[in-house]
Amino acid sequence: MVDMRCPNCGTVNPGWVDACSCGHQFKEKSSQSSSPSKPVQVFAIPPQVIQTTKIVDFDMPFGSMVMFMIKWSLAAIPAFIILFLILLCVVVATGGVFGGLHAALGGINY
Repeated sequence: MVDMRCPNCGTVNPGWVDACSCGHQFKEKSSQSSSPSKPVQVFAIPPQVIQTTKIVDFDMPFGSMVMFMIKWSLAAIPAFIILFLILLCVVVATGGVFGGLHAALGGINY
């Protein structure tokens, strides 16, 4: 069967459906079919539309802008602490590996 495009919404429907999901009725099928009509589920996938947005300007009162910046800077403190701890773990791990390698090669004399 041939897929049918709905003239109302543009959805491509399988050829075996009688109606689009938007309610548009396609042409009646011939009455010569010997099988009784069965309820049919419509599986129509609407075409994806990519919408882009360009922000040109926004209006924000000065007091709200100051409060936003204060909250943003306070929220950054835990993020910096987490990054510091991750970096500390990396330095300790690599220092232990390279320090042990240096000691194994006889580089440390006490």
